[in-house]
Amino acid sequence: MTVTELGDGLVTAFCDTITECGPVMAMYNPTFDCVADLGPSITSGMVAELEYAIANGTATYDGTKAAACIEDIAAMGCNLFASRLDEACGDVINGTVALGDACDANVECVTGLHCDTSASCPGTCAARGAAGTACEEDDACVDGLGCDDESGQCAAPAAVGDTCGDGIANCGLQLMCQGADDDAEPPVAGECAEPSTVLVGADGDDCHFAGDLCADGLVCILALDSDGAPVIVDNNITLTCGEQTNIGGVCTLAIPEMCPAGQYCGGVDFGSQDYEGVCIDLPGAGSSCTERGQCASGLECLGAEQDPDDMSDGSCLAQNANGGSCTDDDACLSEHCVDGKCEPTACIKL
Repeated sequence: MTVTELGDGLVTAFCDTITECGPVMAMYNPTFDCVADLGPSITSGMVAELEYAIANGTATYDGTKAAACIEDIAAMGCNLFASRLDEACGDVINGTVALGDACDANVECVTGLHCDTSASCPGTCAARGAAGTACEEDDACVDGLGCDDESGQCAAPAAVGDTCGDGIANCGLQLMCQGADDDAEPPVAGECAEPSTVLVGADGDDCHFAGDLCADGLVCILALDSDGAPVIVDNNITLTCGEQTNIGGVCTLAIPEMCPAGQYCGGVDFGSQDYEGVCIDLPGAGSSCTERGQCASGLECLGAEQDPDDMSDGSCLAQNANGGSCTDDDACLSEHCVDGKCEPTACIKL
């Protein structure tokens, strides 16, 4: 099995796990095509790193054992993304760079180490961090932990009943953070819960964006009166479970999106008290992003000023493969923009 074929096999294993363990992702991002979206990122990242290391003699690869490696990874189930690839596939990929020596990529370091490039390029092969260690990526953490983007520390994914959100922790892949409200003043933390205990509302039931939501197939919709204004009861807006609308249908604010896949609710502007809109196609290549940073499938909202309340100053563009031009990491499939060009890692220049 070639390195490229290994990458393809890993994409399949990752996407099967996401489908099995993260069904909520499909609800909230209906245009996400796992294989089509993740595959190019794996090719520009991990595959390119490994090919670079093999060519430089800083890693070895045994393709005869790659199939077993992919099977072992697939068997990890929902724990996959807290596991380190080099430890799961130690018979297949072996870095040769020892502790304290110079490196450009994680795959170059011997099993159990990662390439710390936080201070300089080249980086240094260093021990992975235990729980509570500051981190920027999963590979900086020991097997079984991930780099929690809420706390910025190595941590096990939060389990059912654990506190989540508000800079505290991310729930495990198969869980939802119920009750969290990062927009509140002060922000309100939530609790990790099984989707089956959160997605419970039937058609016509009340729902809440930070509480109980609607059963699969329904959306939590802002209730409007006959004049098109929000229904207010006891100083709280009313939200009701209902069905998605049709292509081009009338819509309003809803979680998940009230419009069918490939469209969004255009024309809604709370500042102008326009609460009702129409489902229109997501912006295509070169068009401005929606206020929420949405774009058609296969495109990313790039160049926005990162105001989560209005990202319409960004443009919908395809991310570039290695060698493509860039102005920031978001423009690259590898998420590494080095001197105006997309590269596999911050320290590799192909």
